[in-house]
Amino acid sequence: MVTKGLLVVNFGTSFKETREKCIDSIENRISKEYSQYNVKRAFTSKFIIKKLKERDNI
Repeated sequence: MVTKGLLVVNFGTSFKETREKCIDSIENRISKEYSQYNVKRAFTSKFIIKKLKERDNI
């Protein structure tokens, strides 16, 4: 069985409130609209990825 997926890619943000209002809300809408797909997140900023991993364990 093949699992279909959607990758939501963006620069990212280190601000939790901004991530919740913008990125999370968009991903939630995509997940609801395309419930048959596995939705995954990717950030393009290595700085943001490093900061979120070190600070928030994301």
